[in-house]
Amino acid sequence: MIGLKSLKLRNFISWGEQPTTIELDNRQQCFIAGEITGGSSDEFSQSNGAGKSSVIQAILWCLSGSTMHRKRPGANVLNYFTKGDCEVELALLDGSILRRICTRSGAIELLYSRSGQDIINETLSTTGNQQKTLNRELGFDFDIFCGSVFFNQFRQPWMEMGDQTRKKTIERIMGVDRLSVYADVVKNKKDAAESEISKFDVKASGIKTVIDSIQEQVDRTLKLAEEFVEKRTIRVAAKLKDAADYNERASSFQSIDIEKLSVKWALVSRIKDAISSVKAQLSDVESSIYEKNNEKDVIEEEHESCLDKLTAKYNGLKKNAEEENKKLIKARKSEYDKTLADLRSERSKIDGNIIGIHDRILSRETKVKFWNDKGGSVCLECEQDVCEEHTKSKIEPIEAEISELKANLNTLTQRKCKVDDNIVRTQHDYKEFEDTEAERLSETISDLNTQASKEEIGLEEKYDTTTIGDKIYALNKQKKQYEATIENAEEKLANGIPDKTIKEAEAENDRLNLLLQQAAKSREDAENIETEQNPHNSDELQRKLKEKQEEYNAIFKQREKYDIIYKHLLYIYKAYSDRRRIKSFMISRHRPYFNSRLTHYLDSLGLGVKIQMTDSLGLDSNLWGYDFQSGGERARTNLAFMFAIFDLHTGIHGRQSNILVLDEPDHHLDEAGREMLLNIIDADLSKRFDSIFIISHTDDFRDRFPNQMVIRKIDGISRLKESR
Repeated sequence: MIGLKSLKLRNFISWGEQPTTIELDNRQQCFIAGEITGGSSDEFSQSNGAGKSSVIQAILWCLSGSTMHRKRPGANVLNYFTKGDCEVELALLDGSILRRICTRSGAIELLYSRSGQDIINETLSTTGNQQKTLNRELGFDFDIFCGSVFFNQFRQPWMEMGDQTRKKTIERIMGVDRLSVYADVVKNKKDAAESEISKFDVKASGIKTVIDSIQEQVDRTLKLAEEFVEKRTIRVAAKLKDAADYNERASSFQSIDIEKLSVKWALVSRIKDAISSVKAQLSDVESSIYEKNNEKDVIEEEHESCLDKLTAKYNGLKKNAEEENKKLIKARKSEYDKTLADLRSERSKIDGNIIGIHDRILSRETKVKFWNDKGGSVCLECEQDVCEEHTKSKIEPIEAEISELKANLNTLTQRKCKVDDNIVRTQHDYKEFEDTEAERLSETISDLNTQASKEEIGLEEKYDTTTIGDKIYALNKQKKQYEATIENAEEKLANGIPDKTIKEAEAENDRLNLLLQQAAKSREDAENIETEQNPHNSDELQRKLKEKQEEYNAIFKQREKYDIIYKHLLYIYKAYSDRRRIKSFMISRHRPYFNSRLTHYLDSLGLGVKIQMTDSLGLDSNLWGYDFQSGGERARTNLAFMFAIFDLHTGIHGRQSNILVLDEPDHHLDEAGREMLLNIIDADLSKRFDSIFIISHTDDFRDRFPNQMVIRKIDGISRLKESR
């Protein structure tokens, strides 16, 4: 609790350059009145704006740097008429001194000392840091302090607030609104932990990729090393085998006499010249055959092209016929679907009407049966003994209505049958239309196929190649004669041609020498391969792989720690987010106390209405409610509600100070209401606070309180006229 002893203010809002000290402790019930004049006259026309509320605003500004209705007033707290700096000083019961200064340049200074030692001075970096230190030293919270010192600090009467505004304000007093704040704080921490987990996952994924890559390289290197050893053995064996093969192949070769072979080939050359002459004549014949075949091919290609165009033409006509058929069917289908939909919609409406009439008939028949069961004894409407004629007079109109409803039902049933017939007829007509169109399309395509066949026969006659074929036949006959001559000459030549040409003989001799050289070279290669070193070594890769695995394991352990933190935060977040149970529990703790205090104050103010707060923080009344009360009753109801809220606030948060401020609590109260208010102050409030300051414009209050302060404002400057 913050114990306030005295207040000193200078150049604060309407207060002037002369410092003014106001005692705050043990003032009991102190009435604060105001007087205003525009000059030297002693006649004071009004009290509004005299500076009464500025005294209370000065307390708040000194403690928090804020006023009741402005969080950061800045230089607006400076007196407009004077030129000095604004200064407010609070002396506390524990001997501490708190001083806040606003210079003309708008700079704010905050000083706080205890037992002569500075707790806060201008050396702190910012005003915000100074205020945080002060709040921590005093245990000060602006909203809680205001709610426990100024019971009517809200800007409009509670009963005139919107339901949602009143509900949110009560939730704030009860602390229910902080559940969302707690949930947001935990969510931010949860999201941060989740972000860290994602970072670890990304980092671990990257390292895992590197590990996999290195492992793959190690496996590949080991495999290559094994393969190298295997291949080296295979290569040595292959080279030795090659040497053996070369020797074996060399043993099959013999040296050839080149001079004898040259004589034989001279005779062969003369026979070949004769064959070449005949082949030249054969080439001319083949060229002629080629030209005639080309001519024939051109004619056949032109014939084929015409056939393709003819086919494309009639395929296009068939496609057009099919597309026209589809368009016609689509248009008819659209009309069919619309007609069918309309008929089905009409049938659906008729079905609905039939069901409704059935229900009405059943209802009335039940009523008639009920009348018949009770007829002649008791009237169902007035519950008096009646005669049978009375019962009959009640039943006959209902029976007439039942007959009319049955007639209507019969008519609707007939209409439904007609609609069903129309639906069947529409479906049958559309099926006949589809069949007719399909048959017509088939006939059209058949006619087009017949026309295409006739035109194809005409093309066969136009592109006949019989004459060119006869010429090609004669040329082929001449070609065969030349080929027979060449064949006979080549047969004679074949018998005299040596087994090998001179070049082949020379080449065979060269191959023999080459095979012997290759056999020697293969043996030498086999010896060199056996001395080769294995180039595939995985030691460095194994070292890198071990380092990366250790790094991956370290990251995984860190991720497990954050995963535990994340699950814990997620549990807390879900607990705060499910506000229904926690909220209901918190409201259920405070609602009975509030309702009891509200009932107490309603009774104390002489109101017969009983208003209670519901589980959902709404309001319930036993009479016609607040909207239908008179002006005086409304004022008392608002006052009772404010007192109950004040008690709820202090019950939850405790008493924050030794003073209580009632700023114009008698607003709109009549004389009887003001008397009841004074009784509440005497009976309830005076026992809880050392000082109660009552600000009012009502002169009747001047003599009702043991202490008074009169604040006089002359020429725009407020002064303390008297204090007793």
